[in-house]
Amino acid sequence: MEGITISKKLRVILGGVVIILISSLIFLLSVNIGLFSKYFIKKDFNNAFLARQTGNCDKFVSYLLIDKNNWIERCNKERNGEEDSIKSFSINKITIKGNDSFLQVELIRDVYQEAVALASKGHDLPEGGYLVNYQMKKEGNRWFINQKMK
Repeated sequence: MEGITISKKLRVILGGVVIILISSLIFLLSVNIGLFSKYFIKKDFNNAFLARQTGNCDKFVSYLLIDKNNWIERCNKERNGEEDSIKSFSINKITIKGNDSFLQVELIRDVYQEAVALASKGHDLPEGGYLVNYQMKKEGNRWFINQKMK
């Protein structure tokens, strides 16, 4: 009878340790404390650019620290078809220096206007995207695009 009690106590202790370990891991993954900075930088940048890509300019601007008026104007022009919108994007590289990060991003634009102009002149449309560098800054637990529009 005493052996069963020790076994039950051991299972309860081990179960508690497992619960504490899993809870700690979930906490570390949900709080941006620097250990997973690249994950959070990528997540916030992706959220910002998905908002821009889908025309949700107000949400896009909420991920910006500076030059918001120019960025929202560009976003609205892309949404309304006045400028070529972003077809896709991918983050190629992330460099972190304290609360600043630098991203190298490949953008591919939906070049409808350019395609029409080139096609009317008998030219083929070049494929592929172009690289853009973005700076991000951490404020609180979130990363924001911290760059003037060029």
